Amino acid sequence: MSVEALLDPGVIVQLGVAPVRVDVLSSFATVTFREAWQKRHDAAFGRVPAHYLGREHLIAEKLHFDRPQDRADIAALRAVPRPTKRLRAVIEKPPAPPPRAKKRGAPR
Repeated sequence: MSVEALLDPGVIVQLGVAPVRVDVLSSFATVTFREAWQKRHDAAFGRVPAHYLGREHLIAEKLHFDRPQDRADIAALRAVPRPTKRLRAVIEKPPAPPPRAKKRGAPR
């Protein structure tokens, strides 16, 4: 995939297969990139640090598109209480990188 394709607002890159799929968007319907970046949610995707839309922006995007799955997602998001500051510090901490294997010297 080219850089130009990733910058095209009409392109959605889908990684994986539903129900375990990530959609990578190059634009939003209800928020600017600057606004989204300022209120992003940093968390791991497996063992990889990643950035996600903040809760309010995610809900706004889902309200805009208003598909059946979006409505279900909004209900689920609103049913979960917002985490406390202390809990956020724990869940937003990116995972530690895996330990590196020690290099061994040349055989003697």
